[in-house]
Amino acid sequence: MDLINQLSTTLGLDMAQTQALAGSVLGAVKGQVEDQDASAISTAVPELASWSSKAEGLTERSGMGGLLGSAIGAIAGQGAQDAAGVAVVLSKLGLDSSTVTLVAPVVLQFLQERLSADVLQRVMAAAPMLSGLVQDQDGGGLDIGDALGALGGLFGS
Repeated sequence: MDLINQLSTTLGLDMAQTQALAGSVLGAVKGQVEDQDASAISTAVPELASWSSKAEGLTERSGMGGLLGSAIGAIAGQGAQDAAGVAVVLSKLGLDSSTVTLVAPVVLQFLQERLSADVLQRVMAAAPMLSGLVQDQDGGGLDIGDALGALGGLFGS
């Protein structure tokens, strides 16, 4: 699966914008997992470093870099800092937070193709927004309440 082309088509963004979004979301997921799984993600997605650089460029231009980003991390933890970074990237791209409901299933499919089953299981446990957006509790389709709750699961730690 070509994650960038898939997201670009889904969201109508250009490649650079899509890479920044992918870097931000995957970076937030990577920030939620244990070191061994973060390493596995880095190995399985070597382009993540480049995508993350594009995301960092957007957050630094918005004031989220440097001291502000560090302050958020110190006060609320790395998960909050990662969530703020994703929110800034979404905002800079003219998207709202509900866009994550479109992004998460595509990112999950991408990770399923690149990670071993045991690593993927741990990643999904650490970043529940990936699995929470795929199917709601009743076994039906997406529900906006479930989507927002799952998004909070990623950003609430």
